[in-house]
Amino acid sequence: MPAATKIAGKLNETCHAALGTVTGVTAYKGRLRMQDTTDFEEQVRALTKESQCYAVTWVSERVVRPIESGTGTIELTILLFFRLDQTVTSDCNLFYDKVDEICESLTPDSVWSSLSSKLNRLVAQRVENQLQDNIAQVRITITLDVPWC
Repeated sequence: MPAATKIAGKLNETCHAALGTVTGVTAYKGRLRMQDTTDFEEQVRALTKESQCYAVTWVSERVVRPIESGTGTIELTILLFFRLDQTVTSDCNLFYDKVDEICESLTPDSVWSSLSSKLNRLVAQRVENQLQDNIAQVRITITLDVPWC
């Protein structure tokens, strides 16, 4: 696939690369289009519980300020899919540690500075507290201040 040439695509590529540095994370750039025969839930259930995940990234929002300011914001969204067994009691420490590790990989200024962008905010939250098919989801939302040319 060709490399992105505009800021939004470059930020998504940077996010994908940062996620790739975290052990146990399989990252997908952009909204994931799988073959009809793919059983994604089964793939997630085959992961090592709590310590491995799939991460899907995409650009979810762009806000352009008046041209005089020369800045804007871009929001990236990452959905994490973990195996978390419904019928086994767990303190979820590995799960929370992995989410923290992923967040820590995305927060340094050095991750975004090559694109003259700065992290404004990162929010991580469980999508819902109930498990379905032994899969837990976490949504990470990253807001970045970006230059506009």
